[in-house]
Amino acid sequence: MTQIAGAGCPVSLSNMIAFLKTFLDENGNVSPLYKQEGASTPDAESIYAPALTYTLLFTLVVYAFEAHLDDLQYAAYKIKDFPKNLKDTVLKIDGLANAKSEGNTKEEEAADDVLLLPKLESKFEKSQKYGVDKIRFQMVSQLYNLIEGVGFLVCGFLPYTWDMAASVYDKGEIGTSLVFLAILTLIGTITSLPFELYSTFQIEKKHGFNKQTMGLFFSDKVKSLLLTFVIGGPFVALLLNYRKG
Repeated sequence: MTQIAGAGCPVSLSNMIAFLKTFLDENGNVSPLYKQEGASTPDAESIYAPALTYTLLFTLVVYAFEAHLDDLQYAAYKIKDFPKNLKDTVLKIDGLANAKSEGNTKEEEAADDVLLLPKLESKFEKSQKYGVDKIRFQMVSQLYNLIEGVGFLVCGFLPYTWDMAASVYDKGEIGTSLVFLAILTLIGTITSLPFELYSTFQIEKKHGFNKQTMGLFFSDKVKSLLLTFVIGGPFVALLLNYRKG
């Protein structure tokens, strides 16, 4: 079975393709569950269906390639032995330091305290453990992003969201576009929140890199959303208005 995710992930490219085949139409193209009015005409189908199919295939190929790179990186992080060439070089440096301090008890004790190899080996071990945790988390989050992206495409989530935005504000393309983008931003924020929380307060905290409190995390998230709406909204409106003009 050809794996498309590392570290023992059971998802395979063949399984994903077999799943997508359940959504194929009579022409072998992926047919989304939700279609906008007018999207089922022969002319629209001749363009939309192949484009969706190729988009899905491209998404799977990109994911498979990135998963392969993650596998290689994961294997590198699993190495526990300190690199031999670097170790030999550091031993020479430590040897020179010890040679200079020979005959002087205080200098010998000081030299033992500043030996590079034990410190570098300790940092290497910590770095490898951090890398393993990060790459495992990355594999899981990328797999989720793949499932979410494929699911949205197959279900016709974007056209459905556009129609929902139009039902909320149907007095112009600009207003509908802003509502559409606001909905996508909120959904993206909500779906990514568990991964951000785990990364910040589990992985980063475990390895001593996180000093952020839960309150500060959520306040920053709210500020980021407000800035997106306050600055991004008018900017998008200007672009759309310029395009119409």
